[in-house]
Amino acid sequence: MAAVFVKSSTYGSGVVRVPLDPAQATAQQLQARVESACRLGPGSVEQLSFQGQPLPAGGGLARAGASLGFWRGGPAPDEGLYPNCWFASPLNKAFQKPLDASADTWDCSGGSSSSSSSSSSSSSSSSSSSRRSSSRRSSRRRRNSSSTQQQQQQQQQLEQQQQQQQAAAAPMPLPRCRAAAAAVAAALRAPPGAARSLSGARERGCDVSDEGLRWLAGLVNYEAAGMPRQVDAPAAAEASVAGGSEKFDLSRMRALLAALGDPQARVPIVHVAGTKGKGSVAAMLAAMLRAAGLRVGVYTSPHLHTIRERIQTPSSSPRGPPPIISDVGFARLASEARAAAAALPAGDPPSHFEAVTAMAFHLFAREGADIAVVETGMGGATDATNVAPAEALQAAVITPIGWDHVEALGGSLESIAAAKAGIMRPGRPAVIAPQPHAAAAAVLAACAAAVGADAVDAAAAVAVSAAGPLHVEPGPGWHLARQAVDVEQTADVGPAAAAGGGGGAAPRLRLAGVEMALVGAHQRANAATAVAAALRLRAGGWRIGDDAVAEGLRAAALPGRFQVARLPARRGGADGGAPQPYVVLDGAHTPESAAALAAALREAFPPPAPLALVVGMAGDKEHREVAAALRRAAPGVAVFTSVPVAGSSQRSAQPGTLVAHWQAAALLSDAPPFRCRELVQGGMHAALPKALSEVAALARAAPGGEAVAPGVVAVTGSLHAVAAATHELETMADDAA
Repeated sequence: MAAVFVKSSTYGSGVVRVPLDPAQATAQQLQARVESACRLGPGSVEQLSFQGQPLPAGGGLARAGASLGFWRGGPAPDEGLYPNCWFASPLNKAFQKPLDASADTWDCSGGSSSSSSSSSSSSSSSSSSSRRSSSRRSSRRRRNSSSTQQQQQQQQQLEQQQQQQQAAAAPMPLPRCRAAAAAVAAALRAPPGAARSLSGARERGCDVSDEGLRWLAGLVNYEAAGMPRQVDAPAAAEASVAGGSEKFDLSRMRALLAALGDPQARVPIVHVAGTKGKGSVAAMLAAMLRAAGLRVGVYTSPHLHTIRERIQTPSSSPRGPPPIISDVGFARLASEARAAAAALPAGDPPSHFEAVTAMAFHLFAREGADIAVVETGMGGATDATNVAPAEALQAAVITPIGWDHVEALGGSLESIAAAKAGIMRPGRPAVIAPQPHAAAAAVLAACAAAVGADAVDAAAAVAVSAAGPLHVEPGPGWHLARQAVDVEQTADVGPAAAAGGGGGAAPRLRLAGVEMALVGAHQRANAATAVAAALRLRAGGWRIGDDAVAEGLRAAALPGRFQVARLPARRGGADGGAPQPYVVLDGAHTPESAAALAAALREAFPPPAPLALVVGMAGDKEHREVAAALRRAAPGVAVFTSVPVAGSSQRSAQPGTLVAHWQAAALLSDAPPFRCRELVQGGMHAALPKALSEVAALARAAPGGEAVAPGVVAVTGSLHAVAAATHELETMADDAA
């Protein structure tokens, strides 16, 4: 049996054990055997690798490092047909269920269901167990062989050869193993540590497991399972949900941080809470602080592709990709958090979010961040991020409050607002964004007064207006939307004397024609909040010049927030050379954000531009209200699909449910009716190509064709849908290259 590494962009990846010797077989023979063993169609395997050497389509073995092969296409397999298959990603796109961490290879040949242990053990144990196995085989051969001198010499020679082979196939050093594992995890959009072992990297494989990462993966993850009710409602703020890892009174979080040396008390912090706009405000404010020369750490959630995106290492560069923590750094933090968790009472481990939050604080303190921008996960009062002492809190920022996590936050807008206001501290600044709901605004103002916080009304302090139309570059590219804005400070923020550095009032901020990558009316409101926060920090003594504010607005970009992309023009066929439709990636999943998306879509792509929606949502959202808001964009096609939420299908909304709410919203709407074709697809791998083809057909049929009315596909409903669509677009771009 030969262990061959196979990677699938559709199904996952792992090791197939087939009864064939790759050293004696052509690539075509091995490809055919793998396709047959795993019930894949002829030609579906594009590339394989064995012992770190790829098997090219031309046959033979070509040495080119640890290249990983993959297959594409075909529907997700039925679990009943693959009883012995295991995929090495916790996303498990084939079966969408948690994986057995003890299994690292699978047997698709119809044999026994036991999995190989040579890959799942550690590097040292794998090598030593191989030597023990070799020793046992040698012992059996010695007992069964003749006692002649010649046979003994032959046996000794055989043992020497085996030892030489074992030495040649020794495991890679652990850093190289981790690098290879990181490449696999990145390719699969899986969290660090997803690839437990790589038996295709070398003959004996290498252990890439880390006790810290294994510990982290085993913690309760409420993003995947859903939150208990009323974990952060005002009436339950000091209560706890019975059972280990379900307490939300912050005592466990404080104990974990105490074991790490209380890092949250050693770094100045800006804390951002709210229903909508937290990520955008955090990105803008962090970019402004970096442009001012400060080393800024950032902690946000959720992530698109890898959990490492949540922790940005302290950096003073406002431009370029976010400085997310490395896989080795993340593994180190996880190990340190695991060691600290040993101080907690037995049977009461932290939740997954608590552990990652503690890791972020620990990194910021150890790396000497000048300041950190920290976004809450959910709520505020009992959120794991709400642990900084008042003296460390530079400002609390409350973004717009809306309908999300309703049951977990008390069931009303007022209770949601009260939970978010829980991050305010006596005597510390509290910057409050423009609020779409008067009830929430009233609660926030009352909470600020009750706590004794220094409230700043962002809407009264800063005005951000459009200085030109929302512009979309012709592409191709990944961030094509831009809009110029004018920014004006309309009221003093904080003590005027401190802001001016002397006895008089400082000149008020005025910026003209600043081009932003975060576009739409809702992002202009977010920009006003971020600027107000920066001005309040400046009034408190932080050196943030007007040029830093402008540069931060220009540099801030956030994937999945009205991110406009476009693939290269199509080649070949009847429509060769025709431009591709635009694709808008936006994680809107509340009625408010869906309404903002609908407005931005028609601002950027006014009629008659054909529009198709691809919608994938979590099951605990306001589906009908979101559908009603999205219908304001009058799409010609709506494709409904299902996407894993935090790597699990447990919280995913079924496409049929989404269709039903879409149709109900149409019946209840007072808006003029429009024709919309409703389609259901089983996953993003089918939904996005279908939407692209449908909207391209609409564009070709429009008066003047695609040149006059280029089509646009908007993927929305959750950031998980955005992540899946990004993966599909990258695959399409690779194919087109």
